[in-house]
Amino acid sequence: MKKYLIVLFSFTLFSTALFAKDEKAEKENKKRIENEERHYQKELRKNAGSALPYWHHANNLAEIKSESITAKDFYIKAIKIDSTNGLLQKDYGKYLYDKLRAYDDANDVFIKAKKYLPADAEITKYQDNLKIIFDNRNRENKLRDIGTSNSTVIDTNVNFATITKFDSLFIILADSNNSNNYKKLLKRYLNDDNSLSPAEMYMLIVGYSRQKTYNSFDYNAISELRMQSDLDTAISKGTLLINTNPLNPSLNKEMMYFYRLKKDDAMATKFLNRVHQYFSGMMYGGDGTCKRPYITLWAKEEYSFLTYLGYEPTEFHSMGSCANLMSEIVEVKKPNSKANKDIHFNMQLIYLMTTGK
Repeated sequence: MKKYLIVLFSFTLFSTALFAKDEKAEKENKKRIENEERHYQKELRKNAGSALPYWHHANNLAEIKSESITAKDFYIKAIKIDSTNGLLQKDYGKYLYDKLRAYDDANDVFIKAKKYLPADAEITKYQDNLKIIFDNRNRENKLRDIGTSNSTVIDTNVNFATITKFDSLFIILADSNNSNNYKKLLKRYLNDDNSLSPAEMYMLIVGYSRQKTYNSFDYNAISELRMQSDLDTAISKGTLLINTNPLNPSLNKEMMYFYRLKKDDAMATKFLNRVHQYFSGMMYGGDGTCKRPYITLWAKEEYSFLTYLGYEPTEFHSMGSCANLMSEIVEVKKPNSKANKDIHFNMQLIYLMTTGK
């Protein structure tokens, strides 16, 4: 008991010390902000109409962690007043690079700064670093690229109400004598049968939604694959995960990526084809309108699917009801198009899994 009390007392002292330290740091930070604000206001009165107060204030705010993000507004104000100042442009570029990690924006600003400071060694060093970052990013993007579809729909005369009568489809999928039996379709898929039609892939999607291993929200195991430092270990764990999560595009994309890193083109293509097959099943199940929303098993995969179709998702999405089914609406924009549009997804299978119906 005495030992317990000593430990508890020590912990209390430690917690109190931490709190006091945090409180002191907060007071010092607040004082620093107040001092900077007074200095800024003074300089603003002294140099009215000049870019200097905004420029200096931006530089100082950038060095205060809690205020760093607000520095951007003052750099922009300064540049509006003095857009040909190479040193100002350089400071803004350094801020974007060092503080915000906004590399594309930083590159644009350094290009402008270089016009006015062509021999500046520091700008050249930043641009060299950016080239390395962009080269690595392009290489990574190429390794993860799954291509773009030539179409956003698959022409079919099938009645949408018929293919969304899931209770009837579940009976067909459970029938061992039917060619659309789930186990038969899955065997063909895992044997990389490229003759699987979009209609059969749609049935496979519906069938997988009834499996005990299906979870529309749990990505922990897939995320852990990305944390593996050893490529062969990642492939081994991914292969085991395929047994319980065969259709997931993120998992198949990771396997494609691993094999591309390994320079095994045949295996990489195998998993790329699986992603494309899954997406063909989604396209068979609808056209993205509210009358015929695309089928989906994982809300997270909708964004990869939209990118595959050539759309760029915006940050806006919402839940709704389409064709008497629970749906998700994602706003997208098409390259070179001014107007945005909504793409609808049929969430009914996710709903049935979540509610256990």
